[in-house]
Amino acid sequence: VPKSRGEGPAVGPRSLPVEPPGVGSAMNWFETVVSRPRLLIGYKDLQIGTKNALERELASSVLLDLMFGRSSAFYQKHYESGLIDDGFSFSYNSETPFGFAMIGGETDEPEKLTEEILKEIERVQSAKLLAKDIERSKKKRIGRYLRAFDTPDGAAFLHLGYLFRDLDPFSVPKAIDRLNLEAVTQRARELFDSRNYAISVVAPKKGA
Repeated sequence: VPKSRGEGPAVGPRSLPVEPPGVGSAMNWFETVVSRPRLLIGYKDLQIGTKNALERELASSVLLDLMFGRSSAFYQKHYESGLIDDGFSFSYNSETPFGFAMIGGETDEPEKLTEEILKEIERVQSAKLLAKDIERSKKKRIGRYLRAFDTPDGAAFLHLGYLFRDLDPFSVPKAIDRLNLEAVTQRARELFDSRNYAISVVAPKKGA
């Protein structure tokens, strides 16, 4: 059968490699023209795929908010000391073949901030999270979801972000409601694997 005009070659299904544990380079230091050092710590998430993807994403967001959000003890302590500023942030991103969390921001002491972030992760993994704190963070997550509908652009991006991953955007509130202490505690064990993190620092060029 002749191809219709404009029809390209057939594209077969792609086979994606399985992401192994470990990182290519655990420490990455770059110097360029910046006014202050910027630190990012990234954790590779090996719990990926479409199964339970929404629950995993929401549990990760709640966990990171509890640990590093603006109402957390970590943020308050290190903001007041000047180790971090209001640009300090965190994020979790997940697609079918990969997932990762990032934590960091600008700081005059990247080595010190690295130490404090890793200490906080170790503390959370060895301590018991509080159910009341998880409930508070869940309410924030619901509020963020509802605010996406305040503008047409926000609603469109929210829908597309979930639909491209074969997830139902309207299932988010119920999925948040199902989150519990056990699920968030499990996420802390899975996500913060000491084999799977890398540190990146962008520092001012010496002599610049």
